[in-house]
Amino acid sequence: MQIHIEQANEREIDALSSIALESFLKHVAPNYRPEGIEEFTRHVSPERIKKRMRSGNTFYLAKTGKQIVGIAETREPSHLAMFFIQTSMQRQGIGRKIFERILSDFQKQKRESPFITVNASPNSTFIYQKLGFEPTDEMREVNGMKFVPMQHSIK
Repeated sequence: MQIHIEQANEREIDALSSIALESFLKHVAPNYRPEGIEEFTRHVSPERIKKRMRSGNTFYLAKTGKQIVGIAETREPSHLAMFFIQTSMQRQGIGRKIFERILSDFQKQKRESPFITVNASPNSTFIYQKLGFEPTDEMREVNGMKFVPMQHSIK
């Protein structure tokens, strides 16, 4: 299976929203309180994604042919804000390919921060650890959304 990683544009916002919401509802939401689910649902609405895209956040897509199978969002200074793989396509190395592209882009940009940070949902910390992230604090909860702060060296 050929996987191609590219930066998203506004024509792909609905697909970004759909993949993030589908994966979140299946894998993350069962561990969240209702207010966390509502907060995330608002966060991944097409309108909010468009606003973040226009404000400078970078969105990445993983594609097999023309089908979008994975997404990620980064924001300044070096934060991985969203990272989802279509449920039916998980465990095939797609997430690793997206992350390798993000890491490569950050290295080329010579970012001031020496780390990529992420607020990992509790059920995804093992995935981030497989990618080389390390926890930097205990689990937190903000607006009903639970996460573990983690970081990965950019070097």
